[in-house]
Amino acid sequence: MKRELEQKENEKNKTIKEIENNLNETSKKLENLNIEHRQLELAKNKLEASEKELKNQLSSTSNELKIYKEELENLRNQNKDLDFTKFSQEKNITEYSIRNELLTKQLEDKNTAMKNLNSLVETLKIQKVII
Repeated sequence: MKRELEQKENEKNKTIKEIENNLNETSKKLENLNIEHRQLELAKNKLEASEKELKNQLSSTSNELKIYKEELENLRNQNKDLDFTKFSQEKNITEYSIRNELLTKQLEDKNTAMKNLNSLVETLKIQKVII
């Protein structure tokens, strides 16, 4: 009986040791999990701060993009206006060149006619003197 009591006491002590070991292991696991949890919280906070910063950058970049798109549209409109002006000016230059050629030809023709008339006048003077 004594032996049975000792055996039961030994089993009880063994069970207590196992429970204490399990408790120690569980405490260590809990401590490790708490450390991991804190690290994950820090990482989460860093990621949230990074997300906020990236959202601000996105907003800023979106505003810049909007401004650049408006500027591009204005430049395209200016380019259209300049193309139209260029076309009009080239048309005018062509018309003025043709007009200049015609006036130059008329001037040459008149100079030729004037020379012919002067030469006729000279011939008439000579004939008049002869008569």
